[in-house]
Formats: sequence, structure tokens, C-alpha cells
Amino acid sequence: FYLGVLIATIRGTRGAPSLQRGPMKAPDDYPSLCVLVPAHNEERSIERVARSLLAQEYPDLRIIFVLDRCTDETNNILRVLCADDDRVEIYENHECPEDWAGKPHALWRGLQDCRGADGAEFLLFLDADTEVAPNCLEHAVGILLEQDADLLSALSTLESHGWWEDVCQPAAVFELMSHFKIRNVNRGRRSFANGQFMMWRRASYDRLGGHEAARSELLEDIAMARLARRTGMRTCLALADRQLLCRMYDDPTQYVRGWKRIYIESAKRSTRRLLRWRRRILVTDLLLPGVALLAVLLGVAAFIGGETDLAMALLLSGAAGYGAMTFAYARIHRIQSAPVWSAALHPIGALSVAKLLGDAAREISSGVAVKWAGRSYVRPAR
Repeated sequence: FYLGVLIATIRGTRGAPSLQRGPMKAPDDYPSLCVLVPAHNEERSIERVARSLLAQEYPDLRIIFVLDRCTDETNNILRVLCADDDRVEIYENHECPEDWAGKPHALWRGLQDCRGADGAEFLLFLDADTEVAPNCLEHAVGILLEQDADLLSALSTLESHGWWEDVCQPAAVFELMSHFKIRNVNRGRRSFANGQFMMWRRASYDRLGGHEAARSELLEDIAMARLARRTGMRTCLALADRQLLCRMYDDPTQYVRGWKRIYIESAKRSTRRLLRWRRRILVTDLLLPGVALLAVLLGVAAFIGGETDLAMALLLSGAAGYGAMTFAYARIHRIQSAPVWSAALHPIGALSVAKLLGDAAREISSGVAVKWAGRSYVRPAR
């Protein structure tokens, strides 16, 4: 089974576009690009993304920071950093209508009210907890043009600063991407985008209806990707390969709340689907490794009891099973730039994901409000 997982992973990522290897063009051949960064109380991360954008040498670049109902020092930090850069606009949004989610509304207002967006041929929506490497924007534009896509999204390289991120985060990402395989997305079979990095042709974005078309969505990225696919647009999903860095959550509490929201919306708020995903992960990522470990323990017991042939059979089969799992997930963790040693502890991460899926199903079926970016949303189950 795990050798099959490994082969499927290699096939699924082979040939995937990479922000590290995107084709470069002559300076005069790049279209005008406007980057919009929504920020809700991001004083701890805003300097990092701002400095990385200010260091970009993209030929025709405009940058808009949309401050969405901020009550911290985000605004002051940005105004000091960007005071001498005429490419930058800082827009303050002070309200959000009841029929809009916060992030789509902030980006929509920024596009409507800021001069930097006027006439921009390409748009990039970039989250405030990210960092882009030098030339990342040129590589991304090169990929979008080469693929003749309407939308380019990238899977960021997630940073880890604690054991729970090393062990739990790769399992959470793998569970999500097992339903939205890169190969299937790029062949038009599935709809997926990562809201941390979404680059649009402006004409395609406007034709779709922009963020207004996903005004009430908590996961506006996947919602817009689905709309794009239904209208015949081409979506391309790329690997960041450390050209786009992100630390999604600062502590386990944020991790749990954030991933529950992601799974709920990815499953289209279907409790049945969430519970089905949970059952599968319990079997494939907990039961099977558990059987392998049990075989090893029984082999040790058989060896102590003098049953050497049985002991060797159990030890070898159990070790082979757990080794195959570790080898397969080592590849998956490496793609995510997670430490390879964490692959051996993948069942622990899988257990946390199974709990997340079960909790998400219970919360949505009981009408528990989702709290995100300063607002609460009650999402009906489907």
C-alpha cells in the first residue's frame, strides 16, 4: 500500500511547475503586475512580507496593502517601512458588510478604490504571513504565460518552529492534497487554489466577477478556482520550492482552528464527507502502521519464546511494512521541506488530523460558529 502511495506521489508531482524554475523573460516583456496583500492585525508578520516585496525588481510593479479593520500596529509598521517607495499604497478598510466574508471584501475594496490596480494586466493576491524570494514574481509570471493559464496558484513552503508543526502539519497538508492532486488540478480534472498565492490575468479575474463572485466564502480560493473551472478557465498549480515561504499558524490553538475551517470548506460543508475522510485516514495511517508495529512486538515475543522462524517472519514483515510507510512519507515530507525524521512519526500527525476531521464534522452539524479574522460565521451543513 505505501509503495503505491510513494509511486502516486512521484507521478503526481513529476513535471509540476516550480516557482524556482519558472522561465524568465526580458524586462520589457513582463506585463504590469499589482500585488494586493490583505492584513487583519498582522503586526507580527507584516514587516517580513513587506520587506520581501520591496526588494522585488519586477519591472512594472504596484503593491497595495489592504488593512482590514486593523486595531494593532500593522498600519504604523507599514507606513515607516514603505514611506519612500512610490510603488506602495496602504488602504484602510473599516467595515465589512454582513453578506461578505472579511478577506474577499477587503480585496474587493482595495481593487475598487486604489489607483495602483488601475490598468494592471496581472493581479497577485498574497497573504500577509508569507515571504517571497527574489525573482519569485518573474518566475510566477513566466509560468502563467508558459502554461497559458488564467490563474496560477502556488503551494507555499510551510515553515516549522516546533515539533507539532514538524509532525502534524505535513499530515494535514497531505490529507488536503490527497483530495486535490496537483496533476489532476493542472489537467483540469479538479478545482483547487491556495489563497496564500493567487496570480490572475486581470481580464480573466474580471470576467469571473472577481472576489464579489465568492463574497461569502471563508475559503474563497477554492471557491474561485471552482468557478474558474466551470467557466472554462485554465488553472495551474505550482510548487513553491522555497520561493514562497509561509508560517500558517503560531501555536497549536490557531493550527486547530485554521485547519478545521480549511477541511470544512474543502469538503463543501458535508459532514458525511468529513467523516468518510476520517475513517479512511484511521485505516491507512493508523491501523496499517499499528499492524506493522504489532508484528514487530509479536516477533520479539516469539524470539524470547524460542520460535526463531516465526520471530524472523514477524520481525521482517513488520519492519518492512513500517519502513515502507516511513520511506513513502519521507518523500512527501521532503516535498513540503519538513524534516525527514518526522516521517517516522507520521501516525501521530495522522491521529491529530483524524481528530480535526471528526471535530469539524461535529461542529458543523451542531451549528457551531466559525471564528475567523475578527468575525463569526455560522455555516449550514450540507
